[in-house]
Amino acid sequence: MKVLLLLIAVKLVASAGFDWSKQIPPTVWVNWDSSTSECETDPGSCQCCLMMQKVDKIRHNLIKKLDDLETELNQTHKTYMDLTTRRSAFTAALFDNSNNLNCLGPFSNTIPIQYKKVFTNLGNNYNSNTGIYKAPFKGVYSLSVSVFHDAGQGTNEQSCVLLYVNGDMVAGSHDIHTFDHEDSTTVSITINLKAGDEVMVKLQAGCLLCMIKDHYNVFSGFLLYAE
Repeated sequence: MKVLLLLIAVKLVASAGFDWSKQIPPTVWVNWDSSTSECETDPGSCQCCLMMQKVDKIRHNLIKKLDDLETELNQTHKTYMDLTTRRSAFTAALFDNSNNLNCLGPFSNTIPIQYKKVFTNLGNNYNSNTGIYKAPFKGVYSLSVSVFHDAGQGTNEQSCVLLYVNGDMVAGSHDIHTFDHEDSTTVSITINLKAGDEVMVKLQAGCLLCMIKDHYNVFSGFLLYAE
């Protein structure tokens, strides 16, 4: 900082045509006061006074800019810490064993689905034993459910799921077998949640999900931003 101010001062002096050969009274440097006019008492030091006024103004501007930059840096650091500490994301597939044919349903009642194969659980907010994702923060979340079933041609089976928040249905998706072999559907929403809200997927009565090898039945979500 001192080097920068010195370079600026030298530049200003050079542009003003200040003559360094003239002796500058020590009081100008030690007891200089911008409220008094040295030009009235010592015309030879007038250029020096003007130069010192300009340097002092630049110094104050630089200090203000440094203070502003420090404020912005602190705010950026706070935002970064919020992003790194307030994180939550999960992805889970329906069955843990994907090498065999696994089916869920049909049932006479609508039942909760436990997605057992957990791929990602950042923040540990998804519980594979209950199938419930518990929102850790108030904010905006993205939630999605992918559904797949291969029942064979000509059947009347259907694949259908419902997405619930705190026991209330907020979205649903279904596909009915007719002339094709496979059913697939996806529902994706963006929703405001409060800390502690519980999200889960339910299999609708009379519907079923089946899969072999690949994880086509997936429940996932993540925090977009906290409020």
